[in-house]
Amino acid sequence: MTNSGGGGVAASSFVSSTFRRLYAGEVILAAALVAWRIGDRSFWLDEAYTWSTVDRSAPSLISLTAREEAYQILHQLLLWPWARISTDEWWLRLPSAVAFVACVALVVAIGRRWFDPAVGLVAGALLALSGFAISLGQEARSYPFAMLFATAAVGAFVDANRNPSPRAQNRWIVLAALAVWMHGFAVFAIVAPVAVLGCFAPWSEQLPRWRRSLVRVACAVAVPLLLPLVQTDSGQVYSFVEDLSLRSVADVVFSVLGRSGAPAVVLGFASLLALGRLRAADGARAERAALWAVVAGPPVALGVASVVQPVLLDRYLVTVLPSLCLLIADLVVAFRVEQVRRAAIAVVVVAAAVGAVRWERGGPLEDWRGATRLLAERAAADDALVFSTDEGRIGVEYYVRPGSATARLATDGPEPAWPEGPWGGFRTGDQVPESLPDAVVRGLAAAGPARLWLVVAKSPRGTESRLVASFDGYAIASRHEFEGITVVLLHRGDTPQQ
Repeated sequence: MTNSGGGGVAASSFVSSTFRRLYAGEVILAAALVAWRIGDRSFWLDEAYTWSTVDRSAPSLISLTAREEAYQILHQLLLWPWARISTDEWWLRLPSAVAFVACVALVVAIGRRWFDPAVGLVAGALLALSGFAISLGQEARSYPFAMLFATAAVGAFVDANRNPSPRAQNRWIVLAALAVWMHGFAVFAIVAPVAVLGCFAPWSEQLPRWRRSLVRVACAVAVPLLLPLVQTDSGQVYSFVEDLSLRSVADVVFSVLGRSGAPAVVLGFASLLALGRLRAADGARAERAALWAVVAGPPVALGVASVVQPVLLDRYLVTVLPSLCLLIADLVVAFRVEQVRRAAIAVVVVAAAVGAVRWERGGPLEDWRGATRLLAERAAADDALVFSTDEGRIGVEYYVRPGSATARLATDGPEPAWPEGPWGGFRTGDQVPESLPDAVVRGLAAAGPARLWLVVAKSPRGTESRLVASFDGYAIASRHEFEGITVVLLHRGDTPQQ
């Protein structure tokens, strides 16, 4: 279905062949940007968790998912056979990159179908150039898949209401279920447009016909929604998330809008202006209402939940981004004066491109590769090695796996004193998470190894100084900072430094 409003003047300049060439160009651009240096950045801890979850036997994966890791079930099942081929960073990240590119193509198609070709192309360009979306497309996590399926589900829901049929409703049910099985928080992007469009006549009059479909969706997503609640220790799982505040909200908005000042200001301002398009009398009000529901619903839901338990993270809002791109594109294409329209399109696209460039120049979220390289080069077999939290060990475990460039740490370096056990024997499911116990600190200080390596990550501010002070008789020999990680070498006061 193609609506006549929302930029019909611009639509006339796009002949079919030109649209196809530009469409293909945007898909190629998205593929090139997400593939560029896809394996260069170090895994951060969440990606190491992904590897540690899927690099095991199928029965072990199923058991772990049922007991502790039910947050991204479908992604884990998808990646398990994929990891049988290789566990290199670029290979484990490749499915996410494909999902990102597919979502760009989908956004162009939805924009063309709901508004006109120009809206689709501008929206696709904004998503393809989003530093936030590209960064998630280069992570071995489920977020790009959740974004893809949630966007497809919203499109299917609106289309099914425009052209009702059992087949259309079944398509929505399948896509909604896929989104939630990829990540449970995608449910907010599924529920929001249903709730909003249920208030629109004649859409509200169709809700009785949807009751059976709504029940089927609820049944289909019950497992990925309820199982994590049974598994979650609310006092620990989200301890790394900031408490809800104006600062934390601003940080999340800044990140979603491109992780850079210029894109955040320009795209944020354009988003506010796009609210005015809800009143446009062009036959696409329901489509805009559905998109705004997706943009507003998940942040509001996570914000309310964060009053009790902080869960407001930028990556949990990735499902918002495609809808936001469509709304901004609908705004800038709607300007009637040709020169104004072109200038507005150029401003938002260039702002997004600036964000992509600045993101590309940045480093990894956490540099476990660099930290492990240091340990492999300098740690001796008779040294002691401890982590500030047990989960931090999983980041190093990935980089000491057999065949890796730093595997010598597992063969020639020290075995971790805490969490204790040989290298290769500590995986997802073994962490609590737990901080370095005082009893271990006292035991190591009493045992008196000449040198002690302390890896500090995923810990509250001040943890490093507290732990260093707690090792009686030791002093700092050297301190090495990596992105998100600090490695401290301590030596006994009566031992010459090496």
